[in-house]
Amino acid sequence: FEKNITFLRNIQYIRNYYSHKKSNDNSKLIAVCQYFGATSDNYLKLSVNILKKANEFLYFIEKNNL
Repeated sequence: FEKNITFLRNIQYIRNYYSHKKSNDNSKLIAVCQYFGATSDNYLKLSVNILKKANEFLYFIEKNNL
């Protein structure tokens, strides 16, 4: 269950980062991108890996009738 919470937090962080770029501190972004197995400048790989993890998350929801 914690794995899914981490996924949702990381998705939210990426959404906020790219919507409200106000900081030059990229350390959290780098960590989040590493979680998704990509770099912050490789948008294609980042997007594909986000979709893969989203698919796993949706499967978890379906499997557990949530």
